Amino acid sequence: MTAAVTDDPRALVAQAQAGDERAFAELVRLYADRLFRFLSARGVGAEDARDLVQETFLRAWRALDRFDPKYAFSTWLYTIAHRLALNLRARESRRPHVPLAEDAVGAAAQPGEADDARPAGLWAVARENLAERDYHALWLYYAEEQDMRGVAQVLGVTSLHARVIVHRARARLAKLVTADGAAAGLAAGHAP
Repeated sequence: MTAAVTDDPRALVAQAQAGDERAFAELVRLYADRLFRFLSARGVGAEDARDLVQETFLRAWRALDRFDPKYAFSTWLYTIAHRLALNLRARESRRPHVPLAEDAVGAAAQPGEADDARPAGLWAVARENLAERDYHALWLYYAEEQDMRGVAQVLGVTSLHARVIVHRARARLAKLVTADGAAAGLAAGHAP
């Protein structure tokens, strides 16, 4: 094991690639909450999101020797999580749904009502009105602070295409909100 654990992701990845389990545990600590928020913003339920976060780190650990350090570790994690979420959605769409009886629902909270990771305010408007890919591009760029290269890698498009997606999504969202300061700031390129 390596002597010191740091908060620098690149150093932690190098240590983890050298076999330091503590360094990988520190990477999990640094990124687990962000991955959970990312998956929740994609509409994944809290329990499934927790499972997918675990699966993301498990897959990352198993493939750590194949990680290319010229890329951001966070981008690699988001890519793994993104693909796992797509697989989950595909499995769920093939599973037959049995509707609950109206009285079985009762006064129970709606899914996500008590979940702090649920998008709020402008994010809720974006989630409800933008195409899924556009919403995720904005989320990656603003909420997860990925650069365009990272957004492109997660979405599986070129950097130029990612830039176009973010620009158009931001413009569409600006049209949806009122002409107050939020819309003016959004059109100027500020975070939602």
